[in-house]
Amino acid sequence: MPDDIGPNDLLLELGRTLYFFQSIEARLKLLLPYLVPRGTKAPAPEEVWRDRRKYLDSKEMLGNLVRLFAERVSGDDLDWFEAELQQVVQCRNDVVHNFVLQSFASCRTPEDRRRAFDYLRSRRFRAQPLFELLDSLLQGFLVSFRLPRDFEGE
Repeated sequence: MPDDIGPNDLLLELGRTLYFFQSIEARLKLLLPYLVPRGTKAPAPEEVWRDRRKYLDSKEMLGNLVRLFAERVSGDDLDWFEAELQQVVQCRNDVVHNFVLQSFASCRTPEDRRRAFDYLRSRRFRAQPLFELLDSLLQGFLVSFRLPRDFEGE
C-alpha cells in the first residue's frame, strides 16, 4: 500500500466498508426467519414460512437485526458474543453516521487521507468475523436446499 493514500484509494475503501456492512445486514435478513429463538423448538410465530421476507422487505437497522440474531444463538459465553455484536454495530454507526465528523474527514492532506483510510479499514476488519460467520451459515443453509427430502445427515 502506498504511503500517500489518494482520493480514489480512500473512496474505494469507503465503498468496500459500506458494502461489507450492507452484506452483513443482508445475510442477517435472509437468515433470521429460519433461526429458532433460544429455548424454543419452532420459529417465532411472526416468522413462519409465509413471512420469510419479513426482514428482507423491512428497513430494520443493524442494531435490531443483531439483537434478534443474538437471541437465536446458544453458547458458553453469550455475554461476550453479544458485546462483540454490539461492537460491530458501533463500527457500522461510526462509518455511516460519524465519519464526516472526524477531524480528518476533509481528507485535504496525505495525513488526513491516511487517518481516514485507517479509520475505515479498522472498522471493516473489526466486522470481518461476523461477516464470515454469517456467510458460512448462509452457505450451509443454501446447500441444504439441494439435499434430498429424506436426507438426515450424520
